[in-house]
Amino acid sequence: MKGLSLSKGQFFSYVTAVLLSVFFVVAGVFGASTVGPNISTGGTLTVDGASTLTGNVAMSGTLKVTGILNASSTGLFDGDFVVGKTATVTASTGNLAVKGTLSASSTLVVSGQSFIYGNANFNGNATVTASTGDLAIKGSLNASSTLVVTGISSHYGDLKVNGFATTSSSNGSIATNGNINATGTLVVTGISTLYSDLRINGFATTSSSNGNILTNGSIGIASTSPVTALGVTGTTTSSAGIRIGGTGSPINHLVHGICNIPSTTTVATTSISITCTPSASFLGVEPSHRIFMSATGTFATRFAIIGASSTAADVIQITIINLDSQGGLRTTGDVGLNFMGIK
Repeated sequence: MKGLSLSKGQFFSYVTAVLLSVFFVVAGVFGASTVGPNISTGGTLTVDGASTLTGNVAMSGTLKVTGILNASSTGLFDGDFVVGKTATVTASTGNLAVKGTLSASSTLVVSGQSFIYGNANFNGNATVTASTGDLAIKGSLNASSTLVVTGISSHYGDLKVNGFATTSSSNGSIATNGNINATGTLVVTGISTLYSDLRINGFATTSSSNGNILTNGSIGIASTSPVTALGVTGTTTSSAGIRIGGTGSPINHLVHGICNIPSTTTVATTSISITCTPSASFLGVEPSHRIFMSATGTFATRFAIIGASSTAADVIQITIINLDSQGGLRTTGDVGLNFMGIK
């Protein structure tokens, strides 16, 4: 075998040719597994193994995944995101943010917290567990039909009911730390217990058969600071009467004032009947009133009032006696007497 002899120029030519051949082979292999910034295909793109995308994936059509789709970053869907089976996010870092509508044809189970910044519309039932499930709403909760709450419902804002609010008689209570405002009629068929003030700007009506208002504090009428059990500012009218104490007949009407008698002269130990006319500002005496009289400081001495009654509207008939035992005449003078009529 003959020896191969190359000149220096031929040697560098062969080396250059070999290096170029290796470069083109490596570039061809690398180009088969790494593509440029865009992939455009008019058909189907199928990846048999794992596909890792460090950028964004934009799709105008449908993305179907028969296995598991793991997204370590944010997935943005401008159209519908349809999940045929289970969609799971990790409790520590996974969030599912929906700007459109989240529709669940069967049961939607949320084991952690769900934040909704728009409206949550439920066409069926929305259930939270009694031990750990809370439904916190910063806006409005609107129920077009019946809203059933089997546990405690805490409202830190206003609770507005346009229809009926019903609680069961055995265990249903409505406890409020604020105000209950009723623009219409507030009907309470059972017992209503108030630990604070009950303020009524309109009418408060209880049924005549079984309606009672019981209070451990004070009731103020036209007064926000009553000093007694019942504090009334202004004139009080009671159509059914008033009873003080537990027995006796109720007082249905009370009138009092001053009536005037003319100067009258009588002899000692003699009684006389005279008319005492109420002043114009103290009218209202009727024959059905029981009349009680008392003398003023201007009533003459040694006279006593021994009887009084009303014989007509605004007419009081009294009987006085001269108690002078000396046998002389005595005159009453034109004086005013205190009276009170009760029926």
